[in-house]
Order: sequence, then C-alpha cells, then structure tokens
Amino acid sequence: MGKVHWKRMLTAIICLTVLTCYAFSNDSATNALKRSLAKQGFTGTLTGKVKISKVGVIAVGDTKYQIFYYEWQESNPPGLAIHASQRIILMKGAGQYIGFYRVEGPPTKVGPQSILFDHPESLGNSISFDKNGPPTRVRLSGELYDLEK
Repeated sequence: MGKVHWKRMLTAIICLTVLTCYAFSNDSATNALKRSLAKQGFTGTLTGKVKISKVGVIAVGDTKYQIFYYEWQESNPPGLAIHASQRIILMKGAGQYIGFYRVEGPPTKVGPQSILFDHPESLGNSISFDKNGPPTRVRLSGELYDLEK
C-alpha cells in the first residue's frame, strides 16, 4: 500500500477514535446530569426516550446558570398516541438544580441574561434573569409558565 493510503487510513482511525470518545463522554455527562437531577428532585421523566442538551450559560453578576433543553417522548401503546414534553432546565453554579419551565420548543438564543424563543414579542418570547435569578413566572407565546421543580 502506498503512503497516501496509509495516511488516509490513519486519519480515518484517529477520527473514529475521537468520535467514539466524544460519544462516550457525552453519554457519560448526560447520565451524570440525569443522576444529579433525580437526586435533586426533578419531577420529569429521566428514562426512555429522553434527550437533554446544554444550550447555554447565563451570568448574573458572579452567578452562572447552566441552561439545558429537555425533550421526552413516548408512544403508548407503542405505535399509537405519542406523548411528549419539552422543558428548559436551570442549574446554578456547578450543578445545583433550580427548576424548569415547560416550553413548546427549543430556544433560539441564550444570553447574555435572557433565553429567547421563536414567538412574537407581543405574546412573550423570553425568560429574563435579574440579580435575583430566574423569574418564578414567565409569559411565552401568550401562555403563563411557572418555574417548577
């Protein structure tokens, strides 16, 4: 085999190794987050078809809030009605669970002190933090949502 073939093969092996490590570390981080949420009283489902994605960080003074988008879906009985839930999960600092808001889809932007959604501004399209942290109630797309545990 020529030099070019070996270089391509070596590059492919390195790429596969990096992707595999990323997949395992990402699964490991998600599982650690699920365990932390369960221990701290999260009331959503953490088993089955659950996807949690970090979507950003909001800094208010010295306090940082990690923002996650949560999606859960099931078909019960299988193949029939689909049940789903989407939420914005808030973690303070290195992992203190604050709570969640029920939402109708992922945010379009996070930061510097707001979470923005694709809704008309007149109906409510953001969750804005202040020196006291996240609000206890928000208006999104004309609906009121409470910060829940």
